[in-house]
Amino acid sequence: MQSAAYQQQIACFLLHFAFLLDIIETEVSKMTAISIRLEDKDKQALDEMCAEMGMSVSTFFTIYAKRALRERRIPFEINAPLDPFYSESNRKALQASEAELHQGKVITKTLEELEALADA
Repeated sequence: MQSAAYQQQIACFLLHFAFLLDIIETEVSKMTAISIRLEDKDKQALDEMCAEMGMSVSTFFTIYAKRALRERRIPFEINAPLDPFYSESNRKALQASEAELHQGKVITKTLEELEALADA
């Protein structure tokens, strides 16, 4: 037969454990599932990288989201170098060419004619 002190410790442990389960259940119920589309090879590489760090992909994205929210910014630099095709000067030249096309100011040449012009 177990002592009263031991039974009291067990009862205290069970009460504490039930309290923790209630906290965990409350926290889990406040979570939202999201879906992210990645190429298969990227998902596999991310799985492997996260496994090497001892975490799941879900934990990885949770850490990323919490940092972004804490810092109120994306936690790395994102930039998109301007393609020269979309430069202001090229856009203006394309608009001028399009206007000439609509005005009927179109000159057509065969490849041979263009090559002859280039050789001249």
